[in-house]
Amino acid sequence: MDKLNIIFLHGWLFNSQIWSTIQQKFESDILVKTPDFNGYNDATKNREFNLSDFICTDSTVENILVGWSYGSMVALEYAMRNEHVSKLILINFNISSHEDTFMSDSAITKLSENLKVDRRKSIRNFAFECCKNSKSMITDFKRLDALMKTWIFPEQNILQDNLNHIRYLRGKLISLENLNVNTLIINGEFDNFFSIDKNIITNKKINYKIISGMGHFPFFSYQAEIVDQIKQFIGVKS
Repeated sequence: MDKLNIIFLHGWLFNSQIWSTIQQKFESDILVKTPDFNGYNDATKNREFNLSDFICTDSTVENILVGWSYGSMVALEYAMRNEHVSKLILINFNISSHEDTFMSDSAITKLSENLKVDRRKSIRNFAFECCKNSKSMITDFKRLDALMKTWIFPEQNILQDNLNHIRYLRGKLISLENLNVNTLIINGEFDNFFSIDKNIITNKKINYKIISGMGHFPFFSYQAEIVDQIKQFIGVKS
């Protein structure tokens, strides 16, 4: 089997630390990378994020991109134009342009405005929305809220740039028909950020899974299910 290089991409607002316990579930012979987007820690404040910096071009290495939420959109855009991606895993992802979701264009505009009015409250409200509707909503939100108190969040202009990028990607990534990479989409049953109709996915390279009871935030109560799905898809033992 080829060597595996797994790159985990975080979502909007949350940095790479959200992957910390998940990355520990993979054997030491698997290369695991959890980069931060530009401005999400001190080291990346003045550096442009380039996903190619984390890709191995050695033919004996399989590059696997795993993205959650905004990170899944970044991963998909890269995979659609880069031949070095072997497998793609998109967690709580959607290309829907529907206006009835928490990350619709109108919702993004409202979030941008709220950040300017009360940044702290907006950040906490966003975290709550991530956990909302999950069967483990209260437990997960309390854990996330406690964790967030130890973080330093990106500056306002970085968060705004990311929101503009999400809006751009929602308009650009309107179809999966031309995706030529073996892909696994994992969505939470109760994710209110995005909506997707499984029946519109006709590309044979795409597997679609729904995790029962899960909302948008998969990193605490549904971690085991996420890890199992990833390992099954990339062909490593649980």
